[in-house]
Amino acid sequence: MEFYSEKKKIEFTDAMKEYLIEKANKLLKFVDSTDGRAKLSKEGHKLKLEIAIPGNIRASLSGDDYYALVVDVVNQLEGQIRKYKTIRKNHRNKSKLVFNIIDLQEDSEDEEEPVKIVREKFIPLETITREEAIEEMELLGHSFFIFRDVINDQISTVYKRNDGNYGILVLPE
Repeated sequence: MEFYSEKKKIEFTDAMKEYLIEKANKLLKFVDSTDGRAKLSKEGHKLKLEIAIPGNIRASLSGDDYYALVVDVVNQLEGQIRKYKTIRKNHRNKSKLVFNIIDLQEDSEDEEEPVKIVREKFIPLETITREEAIEEMELLGHSFFIFRDVINDQISTVYKRNDGNYGILVLPE
């Protein structure tokens, strides 16, 4: 597993790394490998832990206690993996999940600084149905998902509306 620290000199100690690896090994009953990426940062007075594993499954939480965060994030990953496997079991021979979001991060301590783009990710555009796009968006825990619609072969974005329903934005060609 790769370990990253961000901002304010928060470093993974050897004990923190060992604890994370020990807890992440719980996921081996669901996936072939727990190789992945762990990122630790500070948000105000709280720690933020983000873990990503192959298959584009990622979880992130904030809190005061690192060791409690590890347990909670690993449990969240386990839930996502179970959901992923259930969806894939019901939709055999479908394409892999794609992580397709640009992370935006604000400096919470200085409200006057503009939002910075801190990460950009290039993704393959999948041709899938609208229902599959909604499932993948929900599985990833995102509020939108970009895809090529199998119905009209146009680039579309499905998003979750404030009323709990879904909307589709279609880019005309």
